[in-house]
This record gives sequence, structure tokens and C-alpha cells, in this order.
Amino acid sequence: MAKVTLDFSGLNKLKKSLREAENVVAEVGHVVPATHPKARMPMAWLGAINHFGGTTTDGKHIPPRPYITNGLYKPKHKESLQQAGSRILNGVSTPLKELRRIAPKVVTSIKRDMGKNTVFEQNAAWTIEVKEGRDTPLVDTGDLRADVNYRIERKPSV
Repeated sequence: MAKVTLDFSGLNKLKKSLREAENVVAEVGHVVPATHPKARMPMAWLGAINHFGGTTTDGKHIPPRPYITNGLYKPKHKESLQQAGSRILNGVSTPLKELRRIAPKVVTSIKRDMGKNTVFEQNAAWTIEVKEGRDTPLVDTGDLRADVNYRIERKPSV
């Protein structure tokens, strides 16, 4: 009679990684509370206005310039996430290590797409006037771009 022995060590490693993944949160964007010096509003608000568009208090249209979405949803990031998943499933890495590897790349991608490499709708004439003749959406002072960052945190286990 043959004796069969089951090795569940790989399954246990996977369960451990999945538990860790439940407790790790990654954020990319304007994650550190900061105020834009000229606009005198939180960077996250200014980012949201630029990203989604809106209307000023006097009814002027601000077109959407989805710089975070453009920088985040790139085929190379999808590939990186798939490779990260494989490394985690194979026990070679952990969710935390993979997020620490991928998040800086996403930040770089978002910053790269802010103005220079992506064509956004031109600033309105009134915006150009306020910016003293400059028509560079999202990169007037560079403050908004410089504020894009990431944060990875562990949530408390429940």
C-alpha cells in the first residue's frame, strides 16, 4: 500500500500573505496634508478640482485634467501588478514589499503625465491672465506636481 503525504506549507504561506494583504493599504496622490501657497487651499482639493474639473464661484468652467487616472492606468502598471501577484503567490515576496516596489513607479508616472507628456485642454483666457501669461496646465509653479506622493500603511488587525 502506498503512503500519501500532503504538504500544505505553500498553502499556509499563501494564507499568511492574503491576511497581510487585507491589512495593508496603499494610497497614491496628494496623501500628505499640505496647503498650496498661492491658492491657499489643501493640495488634495486643488488636485481634485484639476483632476475632475468644476466651476468657479463666479461660474467659470474648469475643464477636467485627469492626471492621476492617466498616470495610474497604464499597461505597464497592470503588468507590474500581475507580476507582483505571481511573486506573492509563489511565496517569493509579500504584499507590503510589492506595494513598496510599485507605488514609487506609479508616482513617477503620474508626475511625468502632468502637463509635459500629456495634452490637456488649454487654460482659459481668464486663467492665463491670473497666471500672468502662462498657459501650462498643472505645472504653473510645480507645487501640485511636487506634492504627488504615496503612502503605505498597515491597518490594525481585527
